[in-house]
Amino acid sequence: GQPHHCGPGGSVSTCPVSQDAKLSVTERAYLEGVAHDTWRFFRQCVGAQERHLPPDNLQLTPCMPWWRTTSPTNIGMSLLSVTCARQFGWIEYTRRP
Repeated sequence: GQPHHCGPGGSVSTCPVSQDAKLSVTERAYLEGVAHDTWRFFRQCVGAQERHLPPDNLQLTPCMPWWRTTSPTNIGMSLLSVTCARQFGWIEYTRRP
């Protein structure tokens, strides 16, 4: 099928997508790379010291300390990155009794 483009103000949920749409090898590799980079970011930035909450702001240049705040968007992205990491096999899942 033809690629679909959302106009200004369009969102992903309103963009028509064909059920038989397939990604090229290049597109899949690119998106998997973005997913892996996102997972690595959250793996490095979210831990016990931060109460397992992702930072709201992070400035890399010049290196500045993080604000100890978060946002619903970043919490959701962190959870999504964990889900993707599990699906791609980058982390193992062990069910606890």
